[in-house]
Amino acid sequence: MIEGDAQEWLAHAGGDLHYARLGQKDADALECLIVFHAQQAIEKALKAVMVGHEVDFPKTHDLEQLVEIMEEAGIAWPASLNKVLDFTSFATQGRYPGFDDPITEADVEEAITMAERVLAWAKQQVKGN
Repeated sequence: MIEGDAQEWLAHAGGDLHYARLGQKDADALECLIVFHAQQAIEKALKAVMVGHEVDFPKTHDLEQLVEIMEEAGIAWPASLNKVLDFTSFATQGRYPGFDDPITEADVEEAITMAERVLAWAKQQVKGN
């Protein structure tokens, strides 16, 4: 059983997006932690939609798996948001040192922009349900 309702999930997604935006403005913030929060905003927004549609999902950070579960449940996923499927690795890259792929400022900008777009989409999905 999933805890919380869709609005709580959206609030947490919004909180992660807020921290990503704060990090983007802070020269001392690590890029990997900024994209971690953007990835978390996306993940929680997807889970909010599933909670709102009463779709069960596993504990996972895999964004592609979450989108597949939504689609199997009949929730239409916009192809314009498919770039986020590449962001799953940000869930771990952001939390632990030692990854070979550096996070660039372009990655940060793209992750935050996509998180904003997914959150806006998720809010519409939850509102319309």
